[in-house]
Amino acid sequence: MIIKMEKLANTTFYAIETSWNRVKIGKLWWKSLSLSAVLFGVGVINLNSEHIRRMQIIENRVYRLIMRAKGYTPVAAIRGEFGSLTMENRIIESRLLLVKSIQEGNNELVKDILRKVMKDEEINGIYNKLKEYTKKMDITYKELEKINRMEIRKKVREIDTINWRKEMEEKKNIKCV
Repeated sequence: MIIKMEKLANTTFYAIETSWNRVKIGKLWWKSLSLSAVLFGVGVINLNSEHIRRMQIIENRVYRLIMRAKGYTPVAAIRGEFGSLTMENRIIESRLLLVKSIQEGNNELVKDILRKVMKDEEINGIYNKLKEYTKKMDITYKELEKINRMEIRKKVREIDTINWRKEMEEKKNIKCV
């Protein structure tokens, strides 16, 4: 996944250098084409924090390239310019939406597997990650069953915005508008 992301990050340079508007094209290229290719199916994979961190570094580099920002430009300022979720929050959103899709789906076998996974708390990577993700989003599994997909997306964006604002406030040389 990291190698694929690196390759797509490199192609972004060529896409924006030949375009009429590097920011619009770069944002569209990266968020619509590259990220969707990299993150396809990420909801079923348990990624460790180091892997997510490396993915975030690559994305930050791409945003700096698109904006022609210097290395010392705060990541929060760049993220704010693009309206971008953190990589971790994208992965959390993907996992929560996958679980919601299973809950609402017609496949009873997959629903039964999900129920068993949620009951068997011992040495269960899927359960542990889902529990970690719901805790970060300040919801419970029972609440996840009751809310719709748009509310999940909204919740992830709210949490991400709160974290972004905190990050912006910590920076002395940038102002949050």
